Amino acid sequence: MPLSTKQDTSLADVASGKWDVAYQAAAKTIAGTYPHAIIRIGWEFNSGWYSWKAAGHEADYVAAFRHVAAIFKEKSPAFTIDWTASHGFSGQFDPAKAYPGDDVVDVIGMDAYADKRWQKYTDDPVAHWKWFRDFSYGLNWQADFAKKHGKP
Repeated sequence: MPLSTKQDTSLADVASGKWDVAYQAAAKTIAGTYPHAIIRIGWEFNSGWYSWKAAGHEADYVAAFRHVAAIFKEKSPAFTIDWTASHGFSGQFDPAKAYPGDDVVDVIGMDAYADKRWQKYTDDPVAHWKWFRDFSYGLNWQADFAKKHGKP
């Protein structure tokens, strides 16, 4: 579920309820068919390519995420809310600064594109895996963060 609309990219507007009708309709539609769905809200927020990027707007991102998560849980308490960072993304900022909280996040995910040349890439699969795992805010960071918060 995106955290902005084509009409309005403001996270503060999402958090204030300006777009609740659209989020409520989406949540109701999904709940009607897939009441146990995993809802991935505002994914890859630590990147720079989505309008809901959190860098410099961490508090607004957290507020918007929490607001939308509440709308979805209201429509189906069985929804699983997934907070998904992007792998590393050149260490733009610490994703933990945009963590919405253990009370609303059920799963800590990560979008990881190991086969893309725009990431640091080597043809040596062992070396590439080690980099991918150990990179700042990479897979080890995600596993440690999830464990710290008691999340899968």
